[in-house]
Amino acid sequence: MVSRTFRLEKSTVEQLECIAESRECTKTEAIRFAIQTGYDALQEEYAVGDDSGDLQRQIDYLQTANLALMDQNAQLVDALSKAQAVQAVLAAPKRRFLPPWRWGRKNRE
Repeated sequence: MVSRTFRLEKSTVEQLECIAESRECTKTEAIRFAIQTGYDALQEEYAVGDDSGDLQRQIDYLQTANLALMDQNAQLVDALSKAQAVQAVLAAPKRRFLPPWRWGRKNRE
């Protein structure tokens, strides 16, 4: 077994001594208790249930954003088709539009 030495701040040592006194245990047991308490706190913070809720909220947000983008895309396609129709009318050769009573006037003369 490899042993490692950690340097603890004075306040941390004092906290461990307080834990040992309050729980009436040795300093080693107080260290184990502090480590286990910290581990349990991390497990609660990153619990699987909470992550799935966050993930579901993210999925819902992305689906809503996707629908909004698809709607904007459809509006853009519609606007482009209308613009192309207007452009085609404007680019058509200019014709002189005659009222119906003047149609065929050249043929009569």
